Amino acid sequence: MNKNDFVFLVSTSHNNQQIGMAFCSSNGMDKELARQEVNRVLKKRLSKKHEVHYLGKLDYRDMDASISNHSLSTFEKYPPVWLWIKEE
Repeated sequence: MNKNDFVFLVSTSHNNQQIGMAFCSSNGMDKELARQEVNRVLKKRLSKKHEVHYLGKLDYRDMDASISNHSLSTFEKYPPVWLWIKEE
C-alpha cells in the first residue's frame, strides 16, 4: 500500500448530500491529477451527478495493523482510486 493518499469527500450535486469518500494514490500524482482520476472513476460508477471535495493527504505510516488486515474489503478498488460509497 502506498503510504500517502489524497482523500476526497463525495457528494451529490443537487443537494450536497455526502455519499462517500474517495482515496487516490499520491504516487506520481499531484492533488489535481488525483481529483481527475477520482472524477473519471465516479463518472463510471455513479448514475447521479456528483462533486468531489478535497479533504487532505492521508499518511498511513501510523495506521493500526488490524485495519490493514481486516477492513480493506469494504472499499471498491479502481487503481489508483479506492472508493467507499454509502449504500442507498
